[in-house]
Amino acid sequence: MLISALTSVGSTEGVVVTMPGNPPRNMPALAEEIYSFLFEANGPSNINIVFDLVVDGVDSYITFVGFRARAWAFPHNWLSAINETLEYLTDFKKTRTGFSQRASLRRKPHRAFSYKFLLTSDERQKLENLLFKWQGKPWQVPFLTSGTLLTAQASISATTLVCDTTDRGFVDGGAGLLVSFDGRTNEPVAIDTVSSGSVTLLRALAATWPANSVLYPAGTGYIVGNVALTRQRVNAVSGAVTFKMAPVETDSWIPDTAAPVTYNGYEVLTTQPDWGDGITGEGEFDYDYYDYGTGPAAYFSSAEYGSKPTQYKLLFRTRAEIAAFRAFLGRCRGRTKAFYCPSWNTDLTPVLTIGVGDTTIRCTDNGFNTLVGVDPARAHIFIETRDGATYYRAITSSTPTGSDVIIGISSALGVAYTSAQIKRISYMPLFVHASDKFNLEWRSAKVATVNINLVDVPE
Repeated sequence: MLISALTSVGSTEGVVVTMPGNPPRNMPALAEEIYSFLFEANGPSNINIVFDLVVDGVDSYITFVGFRARAWAFPHNWLSAINETLEYLTDFKKTRTGFSQRASLRRKPHRAFSYKFLLTSDERQKLENLLFKWQGKPWQVPFLTSGTLLTAQASISATTLVCDTTDRGFVDGGAGLLVSFDGRTNEPVAIDTVSSGSVTLLRALAATWPANSVLYPAGTGYIVGNVALTRQRVNAVSGAVTFKMAPVETDSWIPDTAAPVTYNGYEVLTTQPDWGDGITGEGEFDYDYYDYGTGPAAYFSSAEYGSKPTQYKLLFRTRAEIAAFRAFLGRCRGRTKAFYCPSWNTDLTPVLTIGVGDTTIRCTDNGFNTLVGVDPARAHIFIETRDGATYYRAITSSTPTGSDVIIGISSALGVAYTSAQIKRISYMPLFVHASDKFNLEWRSAKVATVNINLVDVPE
């Protein structure tokens, strides 16, 4: 067979082609040959090349389409939090009576990271040159919230990294970035498979990495807007950068786990709020207002019932807690799915012992019977005892008796409690998230906070 030519259409800058011999030449019949195409880091960001291998006058086309990504290998300035944004997309329609129809339009959320940095000397120079050449092009962005230390040296040409991957967000077929402990050298890696104590690579390492080097999960991202830079002195710069991760090439790390607590067919959010900032809320009612500037104004109610949007600030102290919350967001799909959440207030105060088989609770009458009663908006309660037990019950009746009110519940607790043993009885409305966007503020690699805005919905 005569191999007469190997030509290309498209830029071959940064492409190294290795073949058995230069054409034209003869290839023995039934022989097997290997052609290698190596795409180096230096070259155009977009790759769109067609090679034409002509064998016995027949064209055989080999097409490569992709992109190059530069690694963002600068450390975060932990004087400020890392902001990670997860954003779903929901088609939300609400009726006059408060009922809503919700359809999820995005199974996995879009993900973004905002980093702060303070760089000096040659690191500042590298940053400014990188931004000059590559700012609007693809980046391989390490998730600086999720690094893990190598527990053993990984030698050159090795394909296994020994490290703890629990709740770090590494995924099969994903990407990673190895960074030296001093942060001055790095190597992008392609991940094949992930186990609890190691990561297997698709390609061998190009260098030796000692124990305590840091492996970050990574993904493809693009810089959003401008990069804010402030020159602090002659050779030092601080700034901030936000990366919007490519949704297809980047896993959003949403663990797929079942709801740990359910009641009445819905999940129950059992994470208590961070009381350092309190719980904020407001009464909300929809209406139309017409005022033409002269004569009377007109108000028309556009809803039959009001709502009470509530904001909770949640504080997570371990990576396991953060992973559990991410799984909760995945089950909710943004505003799509409803869930119960206690008010965490002392909404009802018991005055007598609750017996083993009692299906009523005698409480101080705080106006519940006359102002609320058995209302769908407050039809369920959360009961927490001082020994840590929790119960979820429906309110079935409300009967005044003297200065107290007797609250009927759907079933007995099965355990006797004195009023002093009850820590709290809270209303437990059915909620949906008021927004599809969630911003996690990472204070460290293990501590994060998030504000969630909830709005109650009728059942």
